[in-house]
Amino acid sequence: MKEFSILTNLMGISAETASLFLAEIRDISAFDNYKEIEKFAGYNLRLTQSGKHIGYRRISHLGNTRLRWVLYRMTEETIKIAFHKFEADIAIKQSESRFRKIIEKNKDGIAIIGKDGKILFVNKAFEFLFETEKTELLDQQFEYTITPDELTEIEIETKPGNKRIAEMHSVEIEWEKQKAFLTTLRDVTKRKQTK
Repeated sequence: MKEFSILTNLMGISAETASLFLAEIRDISAFDNYKEIEKFAGYNLRLTQSGKHIGYRRISHLGNTRLRWVLYRMTEETIKIAFHKFEADIAIKQSESRFRKIIEKNKDGIAIIGKDGKILFVNKAFEFLFETEKTELLDQQFEYTITPDELTEIEIETKPGNKRIAEMHSVEIEWEKQKAFLTTLRDVTKRKQTK
C-alpha cells in the first residue's frame, strides 16, 4: 500500500502507528488536505460565541477520539526520534571537537593530502615545520612522493639555506567522502645532526 510506505518512511512513524492511522481514516483519498483530517479527528479550532460575545478559539474535540490518540502518538514518536537525533548530533560535534584538539596539539606535523596531491588540511606543527601559514599551504600541491604504509625520509627546504629532515608516514583514509592520505611528519633534524 503506497500510503503505508510513505508514512513509515517518515522519521519516527512506526509500522504499527501507520497501520492504526490508516485504519482510522480508512480512505486517505477522501480528504482533500490535512486540515480535513484534523477536523475528522476533532483537532479543528472552533470559535466560542453567543449573541454578540465572541470568545476564544478552542479545539473542538468533536470527532474520532482514536484518531486523535493515533495523531498524538505519531507526534510523540517523531519528537522522540528528533530528540535522539539531536543528542547524537551534539555527541558527534563534541567528539569532532576533541579529535581536532588532539590533532592541533600534536607535536608531529599532520596533513590530509588528496589523491590529486593537493593539501586539504594541516595542523599547527605542519605549519611550523614548513614555516608557512595554513592559508598558504591549503590547496597547494604537496611536493613529496607519498608511499602509503612506508616510513620515508624527506628533506624540507623552508627558507633559502634552511633545511629540515622529517620522517614521513602516510596511510590511506576517506576525507569528506573522497579517498585521501593522512600524512604525518616528524622533525628528526636534531637527531640527524647529532649523528
